[in-house]
Amino acid sequence: VFFICLYVNISAGHIVLMCLISFIFIFRNWIGSSLSFVLAFSISVIEILVAILQAYIFTVLSALYFGFAVEEHEHD
Repeated sequence: VFFICLYVNISAGHIVLMCLISFIFIFRNWIGSSLSFVLAFSISVIEILVAILQAYIFTVLSALYFGFAVEEHEHD
């Protein structure tokens, strides 16, 4: 389930980024193209930050799960 959520987040970011880049060719003027470029750049920065956050959370959760799986129990 986690991988489906990760795939959807990555795909949504790429779709939004491609829509903003396509606006550069649709507007064909200096103001619209520069605004589209700035928005596309800001979305790509946000997408990189989200990817780093997701990788961190995945690493922490994996470490917790593996830690609980190999935990030694004391027997009396």
